[in-house]
Amino acid sequence: RVDIDGEGQGQRQQSGGTVGGVPTEVAAVIGKKIADQVFTASTESAKSLISTYGKIDVLRPYFDVEPRDVSKRLFESLRPRFSRAQQTIHTDLYGPVTLAFTLVAILLFHMKSVGQTVSADATLMGTAMAAAFGYWLSTSVLVYCLSFVFNTAVTVVEILSLVGYSLFSYCLVLLLPWINVDFFFGWVSLGVLAALRMGFALRSRTADGKQGTIVGAVVVAVHLLFLTYLNIGYLQVAKIPAK
Repeated sequence: RVDIDGEGQGQRQQSGGTVGGVPTEVAAVIGKKIADQVFTASTESAKSLISTYGKIDVLRPYFDVEPRDVSKRLFESLRPRFSRAQQTIHTDLYGPVTLAFTLVAILLFHMKSVGQTVSADATLMGTAMAAAFGYWLSTSVLVYCLSFVFNTAVTVVEILSLVGYSLFSYCLVLLLPWINVDFFFGWVSLGVLAALRMGFALRSRTADGKQGTIVGAVVVAVHLLFLTYLNIGYLQVAKIPAK
């Protein structure tokens, strides 16, 4: 009887073993749950990566532009056309993004040329980027709101492209004082031309003529006011000798 009891106890100990002090059955359940959690996390990460790549792939056509097309659209941004028919607004973001970074470089050059300083929590690069990209995005949001209120037939990408290409006039006007050309001349010529280009384009996309005039007038005013701000905030601070 003693032998039988001893054998039964050994079998119970073998079937109910432990792993690191944890029963084998419990350890198996825990391991399975951990494996399931790792698999779920890996699957979600893969789905997130695919989704992100898909979003980037959606934007790819807007940056696939030939250099000759960009140069043509740069000159078109300074050529206002008054027309009652809907005007074509090119939908690419390569030109606008490049112009925004070009404007950042010009503003940064103006600030460094006079040793301009900013607050401890900011940098010259951040200040210039906030001015350039801030204007582009905030004005695009304003135009989108106006188009929604006044029923202007224009898409988000068209707005971003139209406002972005208008930065070309800013880049030219801010460079004029360095060749002894007065800022006011650039403001009246290049600045007004680019502003009218946007205004007429948006007016042609608005069904009601009066409402289209309101949309165009607001955009023209915002464009010229920000150009004046750049003159006061950067050119006059730099004290560039004008002709």
